[in-house]
Amino acid sequence: MLELLRDQNHKASDQLEGALKVEHPELKRISWTLYWGYWFLTLVAAIPSLSWLGVIGYIALVIVALMKMGDAVDTIYESHFRNYVLVAIIGTVGLILALLFMFLNEAVSLLIAAVLIVLVLVWSAYRIIKGMLRLNSGRAFRD
Repeated sequence: MLELLRDQNHKASDQLEGALKVEHPELKRISWTLYWGYWFLTLVAAIPSLSWLGVIGYIALVIVALMKMGDAVDTIYESHFRNYVLVAIIGTVGLILALLFMFLNEAVSLLIAAVLIVLVLVWSAYRIIKGMLRLNSGRAFRD
């Protein structure tokens, strides 16, 4: 019985995702541009002296994502745009906190800043790579 319910749930999910798989070339292009932009900024933010550039870039990309999110409603790209916003918000907050700890210039605060940067980078890289793989296969992001 449980297997039957699980199969029905998967079929319904596949049908919904199939219905959302309408080609939207502009949204697809913007999605890839945003993912590559986030990937580049994540690598830039790995350099502590350039973390501020990552923050500014994340803010710029989230503005683009928010502007285009309305166009992506009821498509597979909607969840990708939500992912961009989430990565940008958490990335920005994490990097700002790390920068504040760096300004304290004490051994413990520098260690905390380094740990924060590593955590933000690993988490962001995971979300970006997962999103790119799903986008490449034409699927929604889904958590």
